[in-house]
Amino acid sequence: MENWKILWEDERTAKGLSRKQSFVDLGCGNGLLVHILSSEGHSGKGIDVRRRKIWDMYGPQTHLEECAVSPNDLYPDADWLIGNHSDELTPWIPVIAARSSYSCCYFVLPCCFFDFHGKYNRRQSKKTQYREYLDFVTEVGLVCGFNVEEDCLRIPSTKRVCLIGKSRTYLTSQSAALDELRGRYISRRQCHSIRAPGEVEGGHQREHQPAASRAVDLIAGREALKNMGVAGALISGFQPRGKEPVRNCTALPKDFVDSVVLEVANLLLSGIQDLSGASGAWSRGESLTLSEIAAHLNEDTLKRLRNEYGGLQTLLRNNHQVFEG
Repeated sequence: MENWKILWEDERTAKGLSRKQSFVDLGCGNGLLVHILSSEGHSGKGIDVRRRKIWDMYGPQTHLEECAVSPNDLYPDADWLIGNHSDELTPWIPVIAARSSYSCCYFVLPCCFFDFHGKYNRRQSKKTQYREYLDFVTEVGLVCGFNVEEDCLRIPSTKRVCLIGKSRTYLTSQSAALDELRGRYISRRQCHSIRAPGEVEGGHQREHQPAASRAVDLIAGREALKNMGVAGALISGFQPRGKEPVRNCTALPKDFVDSVVLEVANLLLSGIQDLSGASGAWSRGESLTLSEIAAHLNEDTLKRLRNEYGGLQTLLRNNHQVFEG
């Protein structure tokens, strides 16, 4: 939070502003940053493809929306767009900011490596993948007409380099020309993702499609991109992430979770005759491995748990307070 206070206080001082900045956090996750900024008097909202349970704890002053974000979505009333570990939206955020308004700024903290239309493919072996990706996102900001600044946050993460675009390299009268330039740049990036016939992909020769057929697809794809307008270039090939199912055992019915916890607790205490122990202290029960516990659960229970990430282990961790002595 201290980083934001310094950044935005300096901006208000430089521009002679008294009003606090507005914002939109794209891919806001648990919404904590939105809650903190809103509590500090900044108007704004967070958008994420999946609602989190913790959202209900923040109160009505924290505006959070559950929906997918498209590259063609614009936010003309926002002073800042934020992408904090925003995954596939990361390279799009400078584009969206540039098209939203001439005064819109952006902040991105890149984490996972995504290009405009899918996973980012490395092109240089002399740099780390992280450094190369930071350079790519910086290049996007420059193409969009921003003076891009790089900073390193004091956060407990190995990926803590942020990129900030808060001023432009062009006049507002040149916006249409820059919009055309952005569209061509994005189209070229998509062309690069269409590999030439026989090109090596991931270290293996592609054999599943005849060379002549691949050549036709390549030419057709590039011709389509060449005739595509700016808006078409922005949206083509981008797949907003769909709503992800919650599979960390937190959405399981409470009676089912309680029954499994009780069954495991009884199993750990089985064979203990005196719960108070010989010394009068509370008995902590036995210690069993996950496989030993699973061997005592019925097949229907195990099948239901297998559909969850982490299965039995995740369920027990979610209820650690029962088993910690």
